[in-house]
Amino acid sequence: MLTIATGIDAMLSIGDVAKRLGTSVMTVRRMVWGGTLRAYKIGGRLKFDPEDIETYRAQHVYKPEDKGDSEAQP
Repeated sequence: MLTIATGIDAMLSIGDVAKRLGTSVMTVRRMVWGGTLRAYKIGGRLKFDPEDIETYRAQHVYKPEDKGDSEAQP
């Protein structure tokens, strides 16, 4: 959550978020519209708390499951 100590200057733009997540700006917009990612509308622009982005990244780490011998590669 954004604190007064971090301030508005520490907020990320939608382009910054897209770069951090390795996706497009449109995908970030869809994530906001879908409620997957929290954003703040400031001066008519979407802004993001860096802590929210890091939390999202931590929660979406790919962890391959043990699939056993059925998909073992030669």
